[in-house]
Amino acid sequence: MENSKETFSQEVKSIWTYIGVITEGKFPILVMPEGIPSGPGIYRILAPATNCCYVGEGKQLNWRLKKYQNAKYVKGALKAWTDRTVQGWIAEGLKSKESEFEVWCCIEASIKRPEADWVPLDLNQKYFRALIESITIAREPNLKYINKQYENPENTK
Repeated sequence: MENSKETFSQEVKSIWTYIGVITEGKFPILVMPEGIPSGPGIYRILAPATNCCYVGEGKQLNWRLKKYQNAKYVKGALKAWTDRTVQGWIAEGLKSKESEFEVWCCIEASIKRPEADWVPLDLNQKYFRALIESITIAREPNLKYINKQYENPENTK
């Protein structure tokens, strides 16, 4: 039997909504914008002036993003878990006035079937959220992602 590979090309559509900007509380405390959806989805925090971005997912977006508000960031700490890393990136950026930080959320995504109809993805399922998270990053390779799992040599310069 001959070894063969079968490949598929799939179209995926995700709808993103601009929520607002993160503001500064008492350093390093952050204030998230109002209107973050309460359900499952994907979020991205974008610093347009520096072309940096963080993409994440959560079962409850408002709760997930609020975890960044006071994650106990300490400048110069050698190791920090993700919430502290993201909070530090945003807090230091706001303090230096290098950029504003926009919050975007996706709570609706779908995949195209071969028959040409679109099927909604259930974003309560983590693997669908992870799929949209990965596709979002892959679609915009010009951004510098601070996501640890997507680090590449271009992002570390």
